[in-house]
Amino acid sequence: MSIPWEGHQLDGTLFKPPSRDQTVPPPRVIFLSGADALPEQNFFRGVQWLTARGLACLIFNGSG
Repeated sequence: MSIPWEGHQLDGTLFKPPSRDQTVPPPRVIFLSGADALPEQNFFRGVQWLTARGLACLIFNGSG
């Protein structure tokens, strides 16, 4: 997915929980990556745990 930000497009991925009523949007968490972390690292630092508990999670590569 692409996220518009100050005239640029940031690459991101939205992970949805595996088993949930799809007619009701799940609660969402935005995982921010800093200058010392990549979005892919956040996948192993918590995205799997959050989606297993019914939360959607957005990770993206920020501008910094």
